[in-house]
Amino acid sequence: MQSRICAKVSKLVVVIVLMSPLALSQEFWTRQQVTWQSVNFATGIADSVNSCEHSHWVERTAPTQTCAGITAWVMGGKVVELGASVLLSKHGHPKLALVIPRIASVGSGVALTYTLWPRGR
Repeated sequence: MQSRICAKVSKLVVVIVLMSPLALSQEFWTRQQVTWQSVNFATGIADSVNSCEHSHWVERTAPTQTCAGITAWVMGGKVVELGASVLLSKHGHPKLALVIPRIASVGSGVALTYTLWPRGR
């Protein structure tokens, strides 16, 4: 049940971001930007689903510990990261706009690895 809620919230966030008129700029969506934003959202979704599936684990940075709250917190951060990339690209910094999803993807990957790493439970 919780994973279905997480999946629905994640899909809703992705649809809202992709339908945003600010994010539909042709010069923003280069092949590298699409790749890194996809990796960024995928790692965020994987981190959210992993946190929701294992209810005995605690999401340390989220203000709430419900599945919907964790997903909203993680995916809300992804929306902010995408917005920052769009703004940097619009202001003439396309290379810097690529740095944000790379760093965010690594951060989500580290969080996911941290929760999956066996620690003698």
